[in-house]
Amino acid sequence: MQLAEIHPVRSLFFDLDGTLIDSCPGITAALALAFRAAGRTMPAADLRAVVGPPIRIIATRIDPTLTDAELAQIETVYRAEYDSDGWRDTVLFSGVVPVLQDLCTAGARLFLVTNKPRIPTAQILKHFGISEIFDDVVTRDSRTPGYAGKAEMLSEMLIRHSLVPESTIMIGDTAEDEEAAMLNRLEFIHATYGYGSCADARRSIACFLDLRAALSQKNIERL
Repeated sequence: MQLAEIHPVRSLFFDLDGTLIDSCPGITAALALAFRAAGRTMPAADLRAVVGPPIRIIATRIDPTLTDAELAQIETVYRAEYDSDGWRDTVLFSGVVPVLQDLCTAGARLFLVTNKPRIPTAQILKHFGISEIFDDVVTRDSRTPGYAGKAEMLSEMLIRHSLVPESTIMIGDTAEDEEAAMLNRLEFIHATYGYGSCADARRSIACFLDLRAALSQKNIERL
């Protein structure tokens, strides 16, 4: 990958769901099972429009009439099903492995920040052979108490790894990703092929392979 110009990029943060992977098939199947276990039928819904936040929020957006007791049961059943088998239906977006490998070869440090819990995140990264590509992986439940959101995750990671915001880029697909980047003074690239929309995003990619072109005006500076 040829990367050149004046503003060096030393590090990149990636979202997971909707940016590196399509997790909708596994989430849909596990959530439908969880709804049935709670005595409910999951309403027909385009999960691509709601994937990203924790599962309770997703379930509430699909069916706002759910009670707290039903949400608790849905979350318990969903977690057991998704963490054991549902995650296996995950699809890695085309181009993810070669582009990430190129970025590492060019000298970039790569990090992952995701709302997906630690267990399925680790399973998915290992399954696709990309665990070792990332310098660090932070999930919503990487600590106790859990992170409030991605803005807090990014803030802690910047400090932990002594990263310079001006030399760091966040790549994600949702408004939360965009806001987290903005609050931490990071440049943001919107993955439009993902689940969310970012009306104010200044830069975007229509598929993961497009990241090469999006970074072509940036210099990946070796550490």
